[in-house]
Parts: sequence; C-alpha cells; structure tokens
Amino acid sequence: MASAVGDDPRGEEALAILRSHGVDVSPIQVIPSSPTGTVRVAVDSAGKPTFTIEEEVAWDQIDWTPE
Repeated sequence: MASAVGDDPRGEEALAILRSHGVDVSPIQVIPSSPTGTVRVAVDSAGKPTFTIEEEVAWDQIDWTPE
C-alpha cells in the first residue's frame, strides 16, 4: 500500500486506526504542506450515492521515487 496523509489531525487519526489494526504504515508518506484527503458522499432520495473527491491534498503529492 502506498498513500499519503497530511500532517494534521485527520492524518494522525488515519495512521492511528491503521496501526491499531496491525497495518504497516511505513509506506504512507506524511505531507506537511497538504491536508489529508477527504471524500464527500451524498445520497439522493433513491439511495444512490455521489462522491466528491477533494483535490490538491496529500495523496496528490505522493513522491514516486523508483527503486
């Protein structure tokens, strides 16, 4: 797994939850200059969800360095 979170409360909470489930979080980058990403979900009267993925967040800044 590769991802990134911001250096903010949401990022800290996400990492803590993953750690509590035994997930190795070492591949997850912490990007101090960007917020942790969020997805807004709206459900219409028929139960159909729509998703809005926020842009310009930490996962947009992942440093892909080939090894």
